[in-house]
Amino acid sequence: MAVARHLPLGRLRAGDRHCQLLRRSRHPPMYQAPGRSRPYYRCASRSIGGRSCGNGSIQADVLEQLTAELFLARVGHLDVMRKVYIAGEDHTDEINRIEEALARLVQRLEKLPDGGPAEAAILTRMREHETRLHELQAKPRHVDQWHQVPTGETFQQLWDRLDQPARGRLLRDSGVRIEWTSERTEIRLGQLEELATQAQASAAQIIAAVAA
Repeated sequence: MAVARHLPLGRLRAGDRHCQLLRRSRHPPMYQAPGRSRPYYRCASRSIGGRSCGNGSIQADVLEQLTAELFLARVGHLDVMRKVYIAGEDHTDEINRIEEALARLVQRLEKLPDGGPAEAAILTRMREHETRLHELQAKPRHVDQWHQVPTGETFQQLWDRLDQPARGRLLRDSGVRIEWTSERTEIRLGQLEELATQAQASAAQIIAAVAA
C-alpha cells in the first residue's frame, strides 16, 4: 500500500449492506491499494467477510483532493481557537476573616477604659479592617472560566502546515464521512456548527501533540 504518501481520509465505507463497518486502523472497509499508475481506495469486504460487495475502486488522489477542498470550503476561513483558563475572583474567605477580626476587636474594646492608648490602637486597627472590608465588598465575584481565544491562525493555514496523518486525523475527528456505491460517491460534512465545533476540538489536540 502507499498510505504514507496519501491523505488518510475521514471515515470511509462502501454503501452496500455488506459494508457497514466504519474505518478501523487494522481492518478498514475502504483501504488504499496501489494501482498500475496511482493508488486507489477499494472496499475490503472480500478480505474481511469473504464476499465482495460489488463496488468498484475510487482514485485516491481525486477523492482526497475533493474531500479536502469541501472541508476547507466550510471551515478554512475560520480562526483556530484555543482555550484559555481565566481564574475566578472570590474574596468571601478574606471577608469572613476580617469580619471575625472586627468582632474580636469589639469585644476587646468593650473591656478597655475610655481614652487610653490601648483603645486608640484598637480603633486604628478597626478602621484599617473596615477600609479593607469595603474594598473587598465592592469587588465583583467571578467563577473560574475557560475562554476561547483566536490563535491567529485559520484552518486553511493550519492545514497547510500539517502532515498527511494529522490532516487525516483532523478530517476524522471533525466527523467527515465518505460513502460510495457503484452509482455514487457521497462526502458528508454534516452541519456547519457541529463540523466547526468538532474541528476546533481536534485542532487543539493536534496542535498540542505537535508542540509536545
